[in-house]
Amino acid sequence: QAKGKAMEKGPTSSVRVFCEDFVAGGTAAAIGKTACAPLERSSLLLSRPAKPVNVGLFKESMATLSVLRKSIELGGLSSLWQGNLRNVLRVAPNLAFTFAFMDYFKRTIQSNDAAKSRSLDSYISGGLAGGMVNIIHHPLHVAKARVAMGKVRSKGLVDYFSQTTRKKGFGALFAWRGLALSMPSAVIYRGLFFGLYDTGVSAASLNGEASTLTTLLVAFVGTLASALAVRPFDAVRSRLARDQEMRLLLAVRNVGRDWHKLLQPTGRPFTALNGALALVLYGQVQCSTLLRRRVSDLA
Repeated sequence: QAKGKAMEKGPTSSVRVFCEDFVAGGTAAAIGKTACAPLERSSLLLSRPAKPVNVGLFKESMATLSVLRKSIELGGLSSLWQGNLRNVLRVAPNLAFTFAFMDYFKRTIQSNDAAKSRSLDSYISGGLAGGMVNIIHHPLHVAKARVAMGKVRSKGLVDYFSQTTRKKGFGALFAWRGLALSMPSAVIYRGLFFGLYDTGVSAASLNGEASTLTTLLVAFVGTLASALAVRPFDAVRSRLARDQEMRLLLAVRNVGRDWHKLLQPTGRPFTALNGALALVLYGQVQCSTLLRRRVSDLA
């Protein structure tokens, strides 16, 4: 793909394109989250027993179907989407910013030989988008943690932001140690999230356009691989968060000693399906958006 015409028409058009990408990303995230809500809810119910049993994937899938049937019997079909709106409002803005920044950076760094560099551009722009979104959302995570732990007296998040910026300045909204520790995970995860998807889809499209099911499978595998790749960073960050006095090298050494634990399944694949669906849906929405832009430019 060539560079978008938005780059040629000035900053106003760039802002419009960014907003369109933001809305498209938020819409894709909301649809994906809603579609996966029954599976994620059953997964949550399965993880609640006092002594969870580590079973195989087939038995886990059968247990998930059993939970879904039981939930429908007790609370009706709507019970499968209980709390979904709250989850959508929590997830959609994050992915909306991620998709919008990814496409913005991709338009900015895209080279003339787009066919050869598209996958590389996806790795780079995805990583930059992950870092940018991490910076934007970090103050919110810090505020939630401080308010929940009772470290500050406030009437809510808005009051916390107002008090903190007025008394200590904007920089006090960031926990710089936590931001530095979370940045590698955010950059690597999103870089692989978008890069692996574009690489896989390009490989699957060598003999013709890949089907929607194929792109979904590629996105699902890429999402799982991205999550596995950042597990060491997340493990180090968790150890440092639990022990504020622990040094970074000691945490890295402890994680390295228990490296085999990083390969153990710690979550259910339904979580990755949410991200994969959002990624594929965003691509579909973008195709229709690009078509509309071209018709508008011709008119």
